[in-house]
Amino acid sequence: MTRRPWLAGLIAFVLVVGIGGMAVAAQSVFVQEPETETSLVGDDGLVPIAQGADEKPEAVEPAKDESAKDEPAKDEAPEDGDTTPPELVITSPEDGAVFDTKTITFSGETEPGSTVMAAGYEADVDAAGNWSIKLILSPGGNTATFYAYDTAGNKAIASVKVTYEAPEEDKPKDETPTDVAFTANQVHGSCSATFAYDVFHGTADPGSVVVIWSANGAGETVADSKGFWEKKVKFPEASPNEQFIVVVESGDHRAEFDFVWNPAPVEFTVHQWNEASDSPEPYAKFYGTAEPGTVIVATSDYGSADMVTSGSEWHLKVWLTDAPDGDPFPITVTSDGESTTFMFVVHVYEE
Repeated sequence: MTRRPWLAGLIAFVLVVGIGGMAVAAQSVFVQEPETETSLVGDDGLVPIAQGADEKPEAVEPAKDESAKDEPAKDEAPEDGDTTPPELVITSPEDGAVFDTKTITFSGETEPGSTVMAAGYEADVDAAGNWSIKLILSPGGNTATFYAYDTAGNKAIASVKVTYEAPEEDKPKDETPTDVAFTANQVHGSCSATFAYDVFHGTADPGSVVVIWSANGAGETVADSKGFWEKKVKFPEASPNEQFIVVVESGDHRAEFDFVWNPAPVEFTVHQWNEASDSPEPYAKFYGTAEPGTVIVATSDYGSADMVTSGSEWHLKVWLTDAPDGDPFPITVTSDGESTTFMFVVHVYEE
């Protein structure tokens, strides 16, 4: 099947796709390599597809008359006075035929010497006017329109509607689920990290909001286009070794999970920040680690201080306003019966 250059000015439209008797014209302006399959999608989705020709089809300029965009360009009267359109008959397939294969041979009869076109490609026409061309169908209804041109340039049009009942594997797949079952899963159930957290995941309707909440922390996320969701939720208010409930909700769906924060035991440590001070208001500072809620006491002959830790790290400052100048003295830090003594010296501040 080949494209004749002399026809480029005659065919502004070569494919009509229709549903329910309404025809939608599509311009033949595509380029197709030999033996490839190219879909020409119309407004109704019912589109015949031309099989590759021996030559690339030429692009056809759209009709200049804006009012005639949906109709093929009108032919001028031939110079020899012949104004009779050629005969154009579709003998196969029958109108309304149903197929389970997508590549179909269309054939028919026309006036000897005429050219038959479909989807921008030329059918094979023998000396007796018998023609054939292969078209590739889209799933569902397809309306194929054929044009015949005689040597004087007169045009005839004929159409046939067929249906392609595609196998399941050939049917278009909807990649976006519209109704996804709600599921929720908990990854850990407990945590020994310094800051309590857990990870939740599952499925829900695409785009739906998933809320995870508890008395000690909350979070939310949105299910992706395939219905999957995942969220890490921190529980900053969790108390060690006290189990609580975490609720996962999306729309009318709800799931509950138990969680407990059981942090690893924290070893008590104590360090001296400074060994001397020449400040007008001298102080000693100590720091270390301890279990939350640990009582820490620092004592000396010239000043004392105490605290209760709120986290695993602590800092304690002891003011020493009555300490003598230049005489080292001990400061003892005690917690849960464990004591550590440090030496400290104050140098009187001089302006």
